[in-house]
Amino acid sequence: KIGSIGGKKKKGYKQLLSQAVRTPGNTLDLRGFRAEDVGQAVDRFLDSMMGRGQPSAFLLSGHGTGVVKKVVQEHLKKCTYAGAYAPASFEQGGDALTVVAVK
Repeated sequence: KIGSIGGKKKKGYKQLLSQAVRTPGNTLDLRGFRAEDVGQAVDRFLDSMMGRGQPSAFLLSGHGTGVVKKVVQEHLKKCTYAGAYAPASFEQGGDALTVVAVK
């Protein structure tokens, strides 16, 4: 399921999310983060990605208890840097990752 700001699916985001390729440079590893630190780390990372002109980013929350993943998804609902987001496909690394279309 694709999430986007204001609950609207914007044209082109679905294709961008499905075609995004994960690299070490566009992936933020959030495993081991405390829930209260996730939002600030995501914002800093996505701001950096936007500044570099990167169209997509990956947020690695891992499997664990699912708390970090839930916090990431809740944060992305209101994040000004994210145009849309979705769980990564199997080919992109699976559901331990969230792929984000950077505005």
